[in-house]
Amino acid sequence: MDYMQAAGFFGTEAPFFMDMVTLIVAGLPLLILLGVKLLHKEHYALHIFYQAFLFLVTVIVVIWFEIGVKNVGGFTHLIDGSMATMAIKRIILISHIAISVVATIYWGKVIVQAYINYRNGSLPGGFTLKHARQMHLVLLGIALTALSGIAVYIMLFVI
Repeated sequence: MDYMQAAGFFGTEAPFFMDMVTLIVAGLPLLILLGVKLLHKEHYALHIFYQAFLFLVTVIVVIWFEIGVKNVGGFTHLIDGSMATMAIKRIILISHIAISVVATIYWGKVIVQAYINYRNGSLPGGFTLKHARQMHLVLLGIALTALSGIAVYIMLFVI
């Protein structure tokens, strides 16, 4: 686990795990869009597998992040080095946590519901439009998570 505390690769004071998690979270909306391309090519089973795999990797990354934060002394230790005001710190952190939790839970719900509908034959089909709307919300939530995650990184290690 010492590699997690090693110097990161973005040229800031951030440890390796923070740079890696930020990179993954920032790229997540694009990775989700790659899964949408599978739909356009009518690779439905591969799309299901890909989205489920991406969701699982996301959950693992969040766990890895939590372990990393604990190993470097906790979030209070990380946030104490930021020059941002306490009000800004709270707004950015609470926003990021709220958006990411809601988006991830909703994403998981959509995946489970879509799998059930695929198995019973209503996807693709009558449920497709509703599923597309749900995934637009997921993509919006994940994009906002990425942006707020980048804001947290900037707050902690750039300003």
